[in-house]
Amino acid sequence: MNSARRFLLSFAACVALALGMAAPAAAQPFPLTFDAGWNGAGSPPLPASGFWDVQANWNNNFQAGTSNNVSPYAYYQETAVIGGDLVNSVGDLIATFAPVTVNVRTFQDTLGTSASSPAANRRAVAGVLVQNGSTLNIQSTGRLSVLVTYGTNGATTGLPTPGTGSVAVESGGMITIQTSGQLNVVDNIDINNGSMTVFPGALVTAQSINSGAAGTIALSGNASLTSTGSTTLNGTTTISGPNVVFNSGQVFMGDSTVFNPVITGGTHSIMNVNGPVTMNGTLRPQITGVTPTLASSWVLWDSTSTNGQFDFSDDSLTDLPDPGHRYNVATTTVGSVHGTRGLLIVENFLTAEVDRATGAVWLRNTANTGGVNITGYQISSASGSIDAAGFTSSLDDDNFDGG
Repeated sequence: MNSARRFLLSFAACVALALGMAAPAAAQPFPLTFDAGWNGAGSPPLPASGFWDVQANWNNNFQAGTSNNVSPYAYYQETAVIGGDLVNSVGDLIATFAPVTVNVRTFQDTLGTSASSPAANRRAVAGVLVQNGSTLNIQSTGRLSVLVTYGTNGATTGLPTPGTGSVAVESGGMITIQTSGQLNVVDNIDINNGSMTVFPGALVTAQSINSGAAGTIALSGNASLTSTGSTTLNGTTTISGPNVVFNSGQVFMGDSTVFNPVITGGTHSIMNVNGPVTMNGTLRPQITGVTPTLASSWVLWDSTSTNGQFDFSDDSLTDLPDPGHRYNVATTTVGSVHGTRGLLIVENFLTAEVDRATGAVWLRNTANTGGVNITGYQISSASGSIDAAGFTSSLDDDNFDGG
């Protein structure tokens, strides 16, 4: 939106308040909301290529192509749309922009001291939408805040309650937060089916963080992620090494979840969860630098409780010590701050062998690492094709003692 239009909107609002007219309902944007979109300017090899705070790199659906375009900022509840389509007001033509990368290279959350200082106020944005094939890249020491504020230094006197801002990443979109970069979001980060990569030393904060079934979240080194509300991990989540900082309220992992802890030694990053952890989906650990044994365990999270179980244990990324072993999650109260700890463990499991010709069934302990205590067993068929007529059962304890 150009500066003249912004001034008129603010002036009209002030006149309305001065005349005693009712302020807009809190649910309505105030001032009006406009999206600013990447216009493809600053293409390589120009030095300004891709940078957030270069005004010429942005346009909007009111003054597209003019010299008055500015990068979006929160004072006017403007949302950054990275990639995709925008409407050009001249003839209402549709302008299609190729997938692009927007770089945040400076501190972007410094709010100005007055509403008439766009250059200072544009440092924060009311929302970010990263569309298919596009990237929001927060570079080293860069910081982007997503929020909504009103008035001088965020004062709300005489104005509606501030709204909230969020970040959404569509399928094929990407967010990268480089070392020492920061992404601060007052509301939600919704990765949907895109990706978010948080490099060592980078920091991410939000009210809630969510990923879709095809979404990916990756944290490594001493990256820090804080969700003051909840975290929903329906996609692939990778936590690499022992130094990641992960703070959240409740954590939910759905049926499509792939939880991928990358363990590089005797300890792993502990997810600090001030709420319950619910497990579903696939456990896919990756272990390097240490040889797992039947006695191995690593603390994955500390939470108020742990519910559910992973549906599958995938050992494709690491070698198990012997056949008949698998990874699983156990719980303990020992050493817990919140109530329970979730432990990645290596355990024995029994295999069933069926002779389809004779109907004979064997339960075998193939781990060769000692006996397995069992209290019972059940043999079933999802298709209902087992005929139990004439079935008899006997157990030879010797066959379960390392045989």
